[in-house]
Amino acid sequence: MGSDAQEMKIRGDRDTSFGDYPLYGWFIHPADAKPTIDAQRMILIMNTYSLAIFDKPLKDMTSTLFDGLSADFPEVIFGSNHVVS
Repeated sequence: MGSDAQEMKIRGDRDTSFGDYPLYGWFIHPADAKPTIDAQRMILIMNTYSLAIFDKPLKDMTSTLFDGLSADFPEVIFGSNHVVS
């Protein structure tokens, strides 16, 4: 049995982009390990999409952010994976 899962990627990020790294990571890692996306932009994307995820079950609000590409966030791309359980 399995299910389809959506995968969200952000162009210009690194695994370290999710969390506090965009704010303070610039002085810890060498330039080639840094994300190319602006820190404030990354935080805006994380906050906006996180709120959209929780607004559905908590406030019964739907968002078009997960319908595909967004003009407001062109760096966000989606893919799907089949997850086998």
